[in-house]
Amino acid sequence: MTKKADRVRSLLASLLLFVAASAWAHPAGNERYSLLSGARVDASGAVELVGIMEVPMMVGLREVSERIGPEGRTEALVEAYTNDKCQQLGRDLTVEVDGKPVKGSWAPMQDPRNGTLVEAFFMYLVAFTPEKPIRVRGRTLDITMRTGALSSEDVVFSGQASADLPWLIASRSLPDSEWSEDASHRMFSVRFERL
Repeated sequence: MTKKADRVRSLLASLLLFVAASAWAHPAGNERYSLLSGARVDASGAVELVGIMEVPMMVGLREVSERIGPEGRTEALVEAYTNDKCQQLGRDLTVEVDGKPVKGSWAPMQDPRNGTLVEAFFMYLVAFTPEKPIRVRGRTLDITMRTGALSSEDVVFSGQASADLPWLIASRSLPDSEWSEDASHRMFSVRFERL
């Protein structure tokens, strides 16, 4: 496994712990979609970005069952549904670093938890690969992630940030472990500062 994969898994692990521990804390229970953005800076200044979509269990089961034909082959349908949800999430996620758009692509994470049921939600996980490495210039780094996914749905939002020394989190638009119903939190911003 590469160092980048290790870093992404570390960020993902912290996000999944947050999700599992706080599933009960969604503002409207387990019947609404959830979108989470995650940003991490490691000691070397490498940046990792992930997005998570949580689909309420009953919605996911209904959508998959609608795709099942007379042959009833569900494994391929579930895999296709997982890919569709990851594409839906990644297609509508944008990234800015220090106020400038970053070109790159979001792809489904190769993780056994992708598409699985956690608490009362099916989880869909994507990671960002920039076209060019994100370069840290100076002592601060501002990251903004915006999502347009599920724009016609009732959604709650959250963001998670983590940093390894010598980096600290100076500010963020939404505190860790907090859910918001406010659509302005489709944008998650975090400022990292180097000691």
